[in-house]
Amino acid sequence: MKSLESDALAGNILTFKHIKKYVEVRVGKEVSDDYIWDLFSRHGWKKKSPRPYHPKADKQSQDDFKKNFVKIWLPSR
Repeated sequence: MKSLESDALAGNILTFKHIKKYVEVRVGKEVSDDYIWDLFSRHGWKKKSPRPYHPKADKQSQDDFKKNFVKIWLPSR
């Protein structure tokens, strides 16, 4: 995990599949997904990824805001 940690801190993106393949090569056999998540837990790693959208987002109000954005922030004359 130290070599993976140095890659992660260097800014390389490590995905679950990448790490699973690495562990399987090191162990010499196929491992389960639960094994990898337990490994993450043991080493204090967490899944961090941005959400693609907010679950309660209102697309219509966002579009309205984008259309009226300039009018809102321009000082009145």
